[in-house]
Amino acid sequence: MVNKITFKGIPTDAKLLAIGNHFQRSGDRQQWRVAAHFQDHQGNDLMRNFSVEALCVMGLGRQFVQLEGELYRSNGFKQEFFLPPIASWQEHRLGDCPRLSRRLAIRQEVAEQKCFVFNASGVNVWLPKFELARKLFFHAGFLARAAYQPSGLDIILNVKKDDGGYVHIYTPEKTGVPVTMLKKKAYRDLLSWLLLNEDVRRSFDSIWTLLNRDLREHNGYQRWQFDFEPPITLDGVKVNVRGPYDSDDREMLIWEISALQGLNARTSAQEIYFHHPSLKLPVRGTGEGRGSSGAQGAEDIEVDTEQEPDEAKERQTIVLPVEDIVFSNSATTKLAYNSKKAGILGQEDQGELEGPNNPKVLGIGYDVIGGSIAPGEYQQLEAEENQYSNRFVMLKKILRQIAGESGGKLSLQELKVQPLPQLSRCSYHKMEDEKPRCYLTARFRLEDGRERYILEVDTSDNKKKMSTRIVGFKSGLEIDNRIEKIVKGVVKNSLSWPGSMCRSCEVLYSVHHPKDSESDKCEDRMASWRLRINSRLK
Repeated sequence: MVNKITFKGIPTDAKLLAIGNHFQRSGDRQQWRVAAHFQDHQGNDLMRNFSVEALCVMGLGRQFVQLEGELYRSNGFKQEFFLPPIASWQEHRLGDCPRLSRRLAIRQEVAEQKCFVFNASGVNVWLPKFELARKLFFHAGFLARAAYQPSGLDIILNVKKDDGGYVHIYTPEKTGVPVTMLKKKAYRDLLSWLLLNEDVRRSFDSIWTLLNRDLREHNGYQRWQFDFEPPITLDGVKVNVRGPYDSDDREMLIWEISALQGLNARTSAQEIYFHHPSLKLPVRGTGEGRGSSGAQGAEDIEVDTEQEPDEAKERQTIVLPVEDIVFSNSATTKLAYNSKKAGILGQEDQGELEGPNNPKVLGIGYDVIGGSIAPGEYQQLEAEENQYSNRFVMLKKILRQIAGESGGKLSLQELKVQPLPQLSRCSYHKMEDEKPRCYLTARFRLEDGRERYILEVDTSDNKKKMSTRIVGFKSGLEIDNRIEKIVKGVVKNSLSWPGSMCRSCEVLYSVHHPKDSESDKCEDRMASWRLRINSRLK
């Protein structure tokens, strides 16, 4: 596993203060670059510029500590709210925001950047346009590059629909999406959303359209303040954000969007198949093959946005902190394998791995003939290994069925599985086989805007029996903190729901699990469990 990642050009402990202009030398056909304003650990202001692939990690307010196991830290006051209708949003200069520090407001390049302004839950919110686009679209270098090219998505992905209602998405081997990314469901979900939702596709394409419309010439350079048109599908999406907040004036400047939850990924396609020339099943073994993520064997990795990577070497994964993006009603996506490929025990060739004393330098630009370093690609939408994917299989299936059969009255906004916290002098955070005991959290949004949470704890080792809990929290509570207290209480109470739950809930139901039964009756009992859960969600 990668222990340390550093970015060439970003000093250790530097804090990202602002994104400036995009620029390129007049007549130059090279990729656009962007200015970034930092503050180093001594308080000095620094300005750096990067190729657009670096935008994937440029969340405002981030401190790039670049330590082992910790690439950066986010800063600012935490807040959560639902986005109001896009039609109500206004557009202003960032320099007009009272929450912007004076040291930045006096810099014309920063002050002229574009902002969305809207009211959410009684708070006047200033949201830089770049930050919203970063969170929506920039989750890999190939996506950032595509945004700055005409018909960029069409260059790397080709969509075909057949008569049976199935969608097939093809990508070239050398110039398209890396095969390692297609093997990750989170990236297939994002790409399906980008390609098949016309509103989202229009939003993505507007980056190139507005760049060409609004760029200006000055001193031999073309310059542009980032701009784009947000997708209407953002209406009602829940966001978690960080940034400066004034409680007296109830005004907030968003530095970083830490989570987007409830993006509508509904599509008419029955199933979506992704094709890549390198998608080949192994001859032997039970898995798909690990693929080539060569970077995992290296102790240190340096990400270089300047040097050109060699197209002859296979692209390797740069595992970054996971961006929290949750789709509701996501489509069914599958890999379309071409043929079998010989391998040792079903594993593909891993390539050379650098030792701990030889940091691997990876480039994230275009692969070119004669490039000097190995190519890499960001991965920041899903954990490298989802070791808990086999937990709560039946319940997850039931919850997705409930959402899919509700006719839009119930929307599954979030579904995640995590290990119970480890507390001193407590042992119930582990199963009988010493593996972590997990809990499931599912968040449903009702048609009228109310929310219901489903909480479930894994007791499959028969240590104890616990019912499924359906909860509606009281307004004004920090939900994540409340759920954290509940699951800590479960561990402290030796696998019992804490009695204090009722004080923070306006709705609280228990749904008993199906009893053990013969296989021929199992389906009926599961159907009955689904009906009990569904009836309490309304």
